[in-house]
Amino acid sequence: MAKRTNHTIGLDIGTSKVTCIVGGPSEEGVLQVFGIGEAESRGLRKGVIVNPDAAVEAIKRAVEEAERMSGVQAEEVTINLAGSHIMGFNGQAIVAVAGRDREITADDVRLEALIPDSGRPAVRTLAEQIDEAEREAIQRAMARADGNLERVARELDVSTTTLWRKMKRLGLRRD
Repeated sequence: MAKRTNHTIGLDIGTSKVTCIVGGPSEEGVLQVFGIGEAESRGLRKGVIVNPDAAVEAIKRAVEEAERMSGVQAEEVTINLAGSHIMGFNGQAIVAVAGRDREITADDVRLEALIPDSGRPAVRTLAEQIDEAEREAIQRAMARADGNLERVARELDVSTTTLWRKMKRLGLRRD
């Protein structure tokens, strides 16, 4: 693929579609779009990734389409993922990619964050952070619903079977 020397790649991961856009300055210095890729969003519900494999496939399709149209290989992207469950913090990320295909997996990612009130850095995998977010969301919904699993499932927009499965995996009880 031809390489543009001055470009920016943005990735918007939405509940209904994933969009990747490649742009940069034209020769006149005006912003120009070099390529756009879109894919129907799969694996997300209300901004929350509920099926990581499906979400990855949707992202890949959008990025590949934008790469083909623009002639740019996406090596660095700016990602937009919104939702009321998203919290921001300043930190550093360390990524060691083990595979030859340069695909980053959850096992490759370690996030450095501070353990609340301890001042010590903790290294947690992306999967651990997702589990923690799911655990907190379920616990908060359980408190609001006074333990009524049907109401919790409805609020979190999952089936009661999925809720039970997640609770079991996360070690949560109905209490």
